[in-house]
Amino acid sequence: MKLKLSLLVLLFTFFQSFSQTERYVQGRVVSNEMAVTSVDIINLNTKASTTSDKNGNFKIAATVFETLIFISEAYYDTKVKITHENVSKNLIVNLNKKPIELDEVKVDDKSQFNIPVGYNDIKMAGIEKAQTTPKVVGVYTGEMVNAMDFVQIGKSIWKLLKGKKKNQVTKEEEIDYEQFIESVFNEEFFVKTLQLKPDQIQLFLDYCLADDKVLEVIGNKNKFEMMNVLISKNEEFKKIK
Repeated sequence: MKLKLSLLVLLFTFFQSFSQTERYVQGRVVSNEMAVTSVDIINLNTKASTTSDKNGNFKIAATVFETLIFISEAYYDTKVKITHENVSKNLIVNLNKKPIELDEVKVDDKSQFNIPVGYNDIKMAGIEKAQTTPKVVGVYTGEMVNAMDFVQIGKSIWKLLKGKKKNQVTKEEEIDYEQFIESVFNEEFFVKTLQLKPDQIQLFLDYCLADDKVLEVIGNKNKFEMMNVLISKNEEFKKIK
């Protein structure tokens, strides 16, 4: 009887120490069988994080029933659930590449016969007229020979000042933080990852944007940092609901 009791205590101690030992999951991130480097990997349960190396390999603290999310600017976010079947295997995580977005090009529909006449055109016409018009020596016609072109100088200065003013306006444009968050994270992130109800999303965003530290992170426009801060703020948000 004492022997059986001793064995039970020994087994209990063994399993308890084993459960407390931190376990790691390792694998490789690929896309079309090519290694993907610099992918941010986050354990959504423990907030542990790492990054894939130049060969796409990674190693992160995780165990069964925890979820890993793989984030990259050029690829769609991918989540992997750790199970008894894959916890001890070398995970192969395949990412799908995002389509390349082209800048919008605006083309004005103008008739090819509508030829604009600008100042330079008028100026050249005046020169041609002067060359073909005979001059009478000794008679003053009111023209200034070899005079400075003050009109052209004025136009150049105005363009320079206008360009500087435009640059200043661009630099002073403020970020629409809420719109920027919604452009980076879709509704699925808030509902499935953060476990928020659809009618709670706006309230959660208002709560986050009231924190200056959150605004600073959003201003850096780093998706990895933004996700971390949103996950942390979500934990605070759930405590005060």
